Amino acid sequence: MDIYVAFAQGNRSHMEDTYCLELNFGGNKDWVFGGVFDGHMGSEVAELAAERMPGMFLEKIKSGEGTEKSFEDSYEEISGMGNFFNVGCTALSFFIKKNEIWVANAGDSRMISLNRRNTEQITTDHRVDNNRELSRVKRAGAKVKAGYVCRGDPGLMPTRSLGDHYFKEVGIIARPDIFFRKIRGAKAAFVAATDGVWDEMENEAVASVVRESESSREAAGVILSICLTGSMMAVDNLTVIVIRNY
Repeated sequence: MDIYVAFAQGNRSHMEDTYCLELNFGGNKDWVFGGVFDGHMGSEVAELAAERMPGMFLEKIKSGEGTEKSFEDSYEEISGMGNFFNVGCTALSFFIKKNEIWVANAGDSRMISLNRRNTEQITTDHRVDNNRELSRVKRAGAKVKAGYVCRGDPGLMPTRSLGDHYFKEVGIIARPDIFFRKIRGAKAAFVAATDGVWDEMENEAVASVVRESESSREAAGVILSICLTGSMMAVDNLTVIVIRNY
């Protein structure tokens, strides 16, 4: 398996994205754990998640918790750590075990899968343009303005995140959606990235780069180059992990 992570600050004054990537996870040669974490209003929660998520998840798996519950409990526990008044992060993490992959997502980072012919968006973006998420935060009492979930004047674009305790009263939750896929075929690949990438490139454009590249490292570099130098030019932090089963 060929895996590579790349990142760039983009046209932001500072970097709030972080990531984790552990090969031979827990001492198992066919296990991998990784994730991308997009901080907002500061990088504290993103850094905490990148540091603590792998070990916390591994401890729960080894204690006999199921994979989904291990993800759910890890997200909730990290979200509850510290007094992060209005600091938070989105969180997309994945666990590969042999030919299986579990993906947990809270926020608007995204993972796609692809093979020679087809592209699939695995995760669901948690923003107010998602009708299910919009209804949920409105039921909790949120006001929605210009694409942001608001409590008074402050607002958040993602409807799920870790931290962000100030916004819990208006429906911002840490609970991830969890997805499972078999890794099928010698040309299977996955891309996990923060929203800065997806705001610049469509799913199929990212998939085409991976198909045309000789390695995950090359693909990740080309994706960042397109985001940073294309007609749109990235205005957000960028982090991308490319996983190829060949």
